[in-house]
Amino acid sequence: MLGVQVMQAQFKLGEAKHFLEQMKNSSDKEIFLFNLDAFLSASRSVTWVLQNEFSNDTRFQKWYDNKQREMQADPLLTFFKDMRNAAVKEAAPDVMAQTHVSIVELVRITETVSIRKISPDGKEEVFHFGPEKVDSGAKKPDEGGVTITHKFFFAEKPEQDIMALCSLYFEKLAAIVEEAKKIMTDPE
Repeated sequence: MLGVQVMQAQFKLGEAKHFLEQMKNSSDKEIFLFNLDAFLSASRSVTWVLQNEFSNDTRFQKWYDNKQREMQADPLLTFFKDMRNAAVKEAAPDVMAQTHVSIVELVRITETVSIRKISPDGKEEVFHFGPEKVDSGAKKPDEGGVTITHKFFFAEKPEQDIMALCSLYFEKLAAIVEEAKKIMTDPE
């Protein structure tokens, strides 16, 4: 039965990871916000599920009382708790987007240049420079194109990319779940 309980917290963690991955693949701001909102809810529920699953176990309760104080003192965990509460009760997070557009165009020179060299003895040499013959079997160079990338930032933390913050938050939650799992699976 213990394995099933731990699996519930891991399930919530997996759900949060799913929405984190969806955020990485979102270039549309509205879709990004949908996934961010889902990530905030799923990730916030990880510790609630842990509490609910093991609240009757004294080993867990002793560990969790200390862990809860640590979490309350952690600025990142507090930030995400507050962000999730605001997202559920007030409005979607205030998010700014930064878009980078890169345009690459390949230009081929097709003209030839001739240089005439006349030696002091009157001998003349002509050198022709032009496009190299292209081997039809050779790989053609990249034709270039347009690349568009987006970065999103919380208005409250414009100095840090949302993906970096969310990834760090996710890692902290994963460590908490692993620690709880260890506490609950170690023999007394």
